[in-house]
Amino acid sequence: MTIQFNHKGETINAVVSNPAQVADVIIIFPDRNMAELGWSILLTKKENKWTTDSQLLEKYPSTFLNILSGLNLI
Repeated sequence: MTIQFNHKGETINAVVSNPAQVADVIIIFPDRNMAELGWSILLTKKENKWTTDSQLLEKYPSTFLNILSGLNLI
């Protein structure tokens, strides 16, 4: 399954691991490596909220929210 999200004005396509089993852990693979995002983004669900240990949430909160919006469409 793929999602789209916006990062600094650029639309990014990404593959989501195990979309049929989106439970507590997923990995998102953007279609290209961007220094800020890297090749993959690990998300975990804690207390019914998605979070990440990467600097994405701290440095790019709007990108993180855009990813969550994309996940909500799955």
